[in-house]
Amino acid sequence: MNKELIGADLKARRKERKITQRELAAMLNVKDDTIRNVENGVSFISMKRLMQICEALDMEVSVTPIKRAKSA
Repeated sequence: MNKELIGADLKARRKERKITQRELAAMLNVKDDTIRNVENGVSFISMKRLMQICEALDMEVSVTPIKRAKSA
């Protein structure tokens, strides 16, 4: 999971919806710092929390498995 890309997508959607970090945090009953850290790629986020944020922002969660190269 690329936390920087996820954070950037969430931030763009939040701004598109004209919702502040504080408002989103209040909707999810979390601290403002939680939203800021996720959007800035500072913190990893649980799948449960990601789904809650996406629901609040009217987004869908899509998971694409990535094949990893075998180490020698």
